[in-house]
Amino acid sequence: MATVDGTQTSWERAATTSLTSLLEVVQGAQRGSCVWRKGEVDQAAPEALEAAAWTVAETGVRARCAGAVASFSAWRRRATGGAVLSPNERAALVAFVSAGFGVPEAQRSADHVEGHVAELVWFLLTQEEHRDDRDLRHIERPSFYVTSPGGDGLAVYDEPGALTFRLWEIKKHTGSSHLSSTTARAYKQLADHAPRYLAQYTSTGAGHQGDLGKLYAELVQLWLDAAPQAGAGVAVATSKSHSPRRCFSTMGQHLPHFDDPGRLEGLVTAIGDFSDFTRQVRDVVWTGLST
Repeated sequence: MATVDGTQTSWERAATTSLTSLLEVVQGAQRGSCVWRKGEVDQAAPEALEAAAWTVAETGVRARCAGAVASFSAWRRRATGGAVLSPNERAALVAFVSAGFGVPEAQRSADHVEGHVAELVWFLLTQEEHRDDRDLRHIERPSFYVTSPGGDGLAVYDEPGALTFRLWEIKKHTGSSHLSSTTARAYKQLADHAPRYLAQYTSTGAGHQGDLGKLYAELVQLWLDAAPQAGAGVAVATSKSHSPRRCFSTMGQHLPHFDDPGRLEGLVTAIGDFSDFTRQVRDVVWTGLST
């Protein structure tokens, strides 16, 4: 429904505009072997920020509810101004969303919610990316428990002649330090812990069949062998004030076995004031819980 003055609501704008378009994602200036993208939106663009917040919130609730279609539908009905939730509808939604976003009566820390939103932004933009040389076959949803140890993201692609994968480390950057301090931590985590992260994905993905199942069974070995199917990515969500002109130029030095063209990828999203944006996302989620 439109607002009283006839303008679009945030969910109407979100339904017709991808997050990629809202953030105006473009290819970053390459320096080194990492291919990267950058998206940004200024704090002075409230309509774009509101639509982006709605898109991220809706994606987060949908991912958390997964097969519980009735719970997601109840949330969306309420979030768009529909009927109040029944006590059981709200209790079910609290069970699904509280671990990621908190709820008004049991709030999560800002640091926790910011990390979850950073993962959701990566999740959305990875699904929306279009390239001529590959198609997305499978992407892992963000973890149900945000602070669980393990990999932050895994994307599997159909490329000519083979399935390939990218293991992603996803960070938020909200401090005053240079963005490079955050990317350096991400590089180190990938270099030190990638086999363990991939082993977890192999375990949780044991139900995959066919060529996807075969790839999941071989994730650890493919990484250790630095096989052509393996690669890595680093994503950073931050504020517009931290938007870099160049980034990821030293990634190949930290992951030298993958320092071939196209096997290292990066993503920077500079979204208004990122801390304010995450609160917007959380508040949209909570609107769907209101009584």
